[in-house]
Amino acid sequence: MRYGKWIFTVLTVIWMAVIFTFSARDAQHSTEDSSRAGAILCENLIPGFSEWPKEKQKALVERIDFPVRKAAHTFEYAVLGALIFLTAALHAGTSSTMTKCWRRAWLLSVGYAVTDEFHQYFVPGRACRLFDVAVDGAGALIGIAILAFILCKLAKFNKNLEIFWKI
Repeated sequence: MRYGKWIFTVLTVIWMAVIFTFSARDAQHSTEDSSRAGAILCENLIPGFSEWPKEKQKALVERIDFPVRKAAHTFEYAVLGALIFLTAALHAGTSSTMTKCWRRAWLLSVGYAVTDEFHQYFVPGRACRLFDVAVDGAGALIGIAILAFILCKLAKFNKNLEIFWKI
């Protein structure tokens, strides 16, 4: 009955592989990915963007490239932090260890961010940036905080968070 901890362990490893795959893309492909994401954001958030002249569209997409990239880092690691936190909580088995679980989850997430940046050092056109580790760490903390908040709210209805331990 208690397959949840193994399911979330596998999901965590899969998500780490997704992050690794994005990191393994060379600079040209990575830039194309973020430009595509920026264009999609503009098309969906700015009325009439598709009618703008192509040069104006391209200029805006290039201008928002940095925030789009950092938002992607934040999102990737928010998901990773939440997955590691939930996995750690399920392996611990009680809600009384939540503080230990979020600390472990954050440290593991930051540790993975460090290895991810080191890996990028060897990818053509990519670089190893301490700033990206900080963004990743902040993203992980955001994901952990959101999940911890949700678990605390659920704990009001179920003192032992049985809903999670029986997954």
